[in-house]
Amino acid sequence: DEQRGWIESVLQTPPPEANATASSGPMPAGGVDVMSMPPWIPSPLLPLILSQDAMDMEDLKQVKALVFGPETFYVSSEEEGPFIALYKGSLQADSAEVFEKVQERLSAIPGVRDRVQLLLLPDPTPDTIRRAELMQQGLPPEALGEPEPVFVAISAAAAPLRPQGAFQLSYVIPLLLSAITTLSYALSTYAFTGDVYDQLADGDISALDRVLPIAAGILGVSALHEIGHAVAGVVRGVKLGVPLVLPSTLVGTYGTITKFLSFPKDRKSQFDVAAAGPLVGLLASAGLLLWGLWAAAHALPGEIQDYPVLPASFLRSSALVGAMTAVLDPVTAMAAPGTPTSVHPLAIVGAVGTVINALNLMPVGRLDGGRMASAALGRPTAALVANIVLLLQALSFFFTTNGLQLYWGLVIVLFQRDQDVPSRDDVTPLDDGRRVAFFAAMALAALALLPFPGVGGPGGGIGGGL
Repeated sequence: DEQRGWIESVLQTPPPEANATASSGPMPAGGVDVMSMPPWIPSPLLPLILSQDAMDMEDLKQVKALVFGPETFYVSSEEEGPFIALYKGSLQADSAEVFEKVQERLSAIPGVRDRVQLLLLPDPTPDTIRRAELMQQGLPPEALGEPEPVFVAISAAAAPLRPQGAFQLSYVIPLLLSAITTLSYALSTYAFTGDVYDQLADGDISALDRVLPIAAGILGVSALHEIGHAVAGVVRGVKLGVPLVLPSTLVGTYGTITKFLSFPKDRKSQFDVAAAGPLVGLLASAGLLLWGLWAAAHALPGEIQDYPVLPASFLRSSALVGAMTAVLDPVTAMAAPGTPTSVHPLAIVGAVGTVINALNLMPVGRLDGGRMASAALGRPTAALVANIVLLLQALSFFFTTNGLQLYWGLVIVLFQRDQDVPSRDDVTPLDDGRRVAFFAAMALAALALLPFPGVGGPGGGIGGGL
């Protein structure tokens, strides 16, 4: 009872006026009291709205009067502030239909359409506050259901932040490092042959003619991955930032980080843009792998002696790569893990590309797989799945000698763990076809990252296990 009384007293306390200037909380450069901002603001939106000027309250009045109504969204309550407004109520038709009508009505209001944008989101109010509201209405907290759809108004200029000033230069350094690490990895594939290293030690740089195609192939697959994103972004109207290339001493590069610079229109658009990159990358990698395996199986003895020599485990540490190897090169598939094996350069590129794209398909944060998971499962469920995957990834370090997953996990935690910005219509679910495609993509990624059955012994693989 004492807790109920405290919660009710908090709910009955009127919010501070939007134009209040007194504050004891931290003040950012723009003079905004972050501590006084509503607790329901989705964290990905907070830096976006605070980077813009306050909205005109008259604009919000017009939005409520002219946009919402019996044919779109019946407003039962609202919370309006200088930077963001929340409108609770009920949809008067299918969510996708309502969203389109709301956007049409907003675009018909001169001036306001240039200053305000509306997002359709699941109610971002924290569950603790929603339970308290139920108690205030005399309902038990157990009556709490799924968040209802709400509209959120923010400045039309609010968009994912672009790199500014000196930070743009930070894109060049990882690119140069990735070129170095990829060349280094390509060179390492010839470590067992020795002749390439001997030629370079003697100053004969013509040995690089055998190394550069592998390095160029790995970077080329990453480039195709980004082209997939770019094309899908144009088709779906999503602006993308310049890719930030991530160097890796283990496989040359982990791929890239590509920011969304605009809100996807809906979850379908978000899914398509996120899925296009790994789809193109995996298709290209699989094609190169199969081509390399076939070429090695039909190569003449004189050609094979110029191939890199790697442990047989290289083609078996990934279940997906191992399965394709078992079809085209069953001898290697059955060999002991440490058996020296001549591997066609294209097969190396294809195997590495398969794993790199699979890593980016992991359903975590702002990775491609994380964006797909948010679109397919909804943000709360996707966040839960991400935490489980990160836990399994951390545990995998104790059960495998391959450090790829550990280092990739650190990259995710440091740079990509948080969820991306929501879609403008983040309520309308994906169609069944895309949901099936999501689960198929996750299964494919798992096959690429789990070892081929029977793999054991020393390292030399590319995938590691979850």
